[in-house]
Amino acid sequence: MDNKQAQYLHQVLDKAIESKVLSPQDVEALREHLPELPKQKTLTEITHDVYRAWYETLSNHWKESKLGDLETWLNDLHEQLQGLKDTSAVFPALPAGMRIADHEHFGRVVVSPGVGVDKCHEIFYLEPGMKFATGISEVEPDSLTFLSPKPAHPEFLETEADYRDAPEGTIVASSGRFPCIKGAANEWACSGITNNNFGMSKIGRRNVIRWGWGK
Repeated sequence: MDNKQAQYLHQVLDKAIESKVLSPQDVEALREHLPELPKQKTLTEITHDVYRAWYETLSNHWKESKLGDLETWLNDLHEQLQGLKDTSAVFPALPAGMRIADHEHFGRVVVSPGVGVDKCHEIFYLEPGMKFATGISEVEPDSLTFLSPKPAHPEFLETEADYRDAPEGTIVASSGRFPCIKGAANEWACSGITNNNFGMSKIGRRNVIRWGWGK
């Protein structure tokens, strides 16, 4: 970078500090000389990093040779968690279980939780040519490129709302009791006996073995 270019970039920074409007040329010049924007990790990736650090730290001794400076690592972890917090504040979450994906034909779509008996996902997509500008279709799971990680399901179901919100195909079980699978019309089949969500809640807590139809 020569002196003339350096002076120009300092002038652009001065304009930004003074809250002046930057021209597209100014913005592009800054972007060309800024480092690449750090990747925002998902909560799953952050959890994996923490588990790895715990595993590689022996008897409370921080292995700086493997993990780097502890203060730097914690600061980076804090920034990543803050990034997740800021992102969730700006972009409200979808209803529980729903995810966003790209489809070759339908474009950007919202995918319903789980799959049906034919192992297909139901999607909601933008279709300006239709009366309400939205359409619904079923597609193969392999045709979707999800933009967010698969949401984690609860470890157990206990209340009537828990059983009601579980998608069709969910299997629950607990020690000393037969496994139960959720079918259509909010009915749970337990070794030939059917029960509703309220009845399941009266039985008590059961561990989730499979969420929805799984794979």
